[in-house]
Amino acid sequence: NQALAAEQNGLPEIIHQSSCSQILTSGATHENIIRFTTEGWLNINVIRVDVTNPYVKLNAITNNESIQKLTSVPTLAESSKAAGAVNAGFFNWSKIPGLNSPIGPIVNDGNIVTSSSDFNRYGNSMASFSIDNLNQIFYEYWKTDIKLITEKGTSIPVERYNVQLNNNGDITVITRQWSSTSIGKPEVSQTGSKSRPNSYSDIVEMVVKDDKIMEIRQNLPPVEVPENGYVVIAANGNTKKITDNFKVDETVTLEIITNPNWSTTSMAVTGGAIILKDGAIPSKFSHDVPGKHPRTAIGSSKDGKQVIIVTVDGRQQESLGMTLPELAKLMLELGAHNAINLDGGG
Repeated sequence: NQALAAEQNGLPEIIHQSSCSQILTSGATHENIIRFTTEGWLNINVIRVDVTNPYVKLNAITNNESIQKLTSVPTLAESSKAAGAVNAGFFNWSKIPGLNSPIGPIVNDGNIVTSSSDFNRYGNSMASFSIDNLNQIFYEYWKTDIKLITEKGTSIPVERYNVQLNNNGDITVITRQWSSTSIGKPEVSQTGSKSRPNSYSDIVEMVVKDDKIMEIRQNLPPVEVPENGYVVIAANGNTKKITDNFKVDETVTLEIITNPNWSTTSMAVTGGAIILKDGAIPSKFSHDVPGKHPRTAIGSSKDGKQVIIVTVDGRQQESLGMTLPELAKLMLELGAHNAINLDGGG
């Protein structure tokens, strides 16, 4: 136990603090810090990972059955036998099946799981934390360009990869990581109501297996997504982009280009703002949720050898939560040189 003062770094003054630590696994430790400050209590958890240790690995976890299925952090951790885990990316939430989806790119075990061409299209808003195959750490505002290339070499832009079809019905590609079946044309019951809620008056789905077009379906029920392939979906005014450019039995190539390059990336998760850049706190955050809230952040030491993962409980008497500037100052205090804000959770 110790009495500390933190006025010099802009945090509330610490009146009392206690902490306890444990080894999670080879190369990773967990510390729980309980603080009583001039503003109230804080419950802080810190995982430190030695990325130079060959026996520990950082990765992104999603639901094994479908990335659109929202799953608790403990369940995700258990499914991957993780030694430790925190909430990571922001996501779209809906009570309607098929409308839940992660926001921003995810790379798991060197494979791109989801991404969108419209993500960060109009400015640097939401940053990603990534580690490349050489264990280098990056904090970048990812950009993505997705294309389908026809047998004749024509490039057809794709809006989304393993994300729900948008309201415009722009071309979207889904694999079995998104769903085992496509969305298909909603069936209309005898009472006139649709059995599946969507607003598409016209929908085309192109089934691709082993880079070969197996079927082009127009306004038909959902179809199974091939194990070794994907389904290309377009709706409303975008259907002709498929029917005019592709034919059954032709070959097609799906090209996903990201900056930074996902093909040399081991893992990546998307958060919000970069809250520490080269040891300095930005004057303005690109993505902010004002006020004191539960917070989650990930950062790394100046030499890039240690990753620091932090949660701060919030919205309760036992732990008030933090503002984003306070979180940035906490990351500095804990030894981070660069850091981003993740989804703080409930």
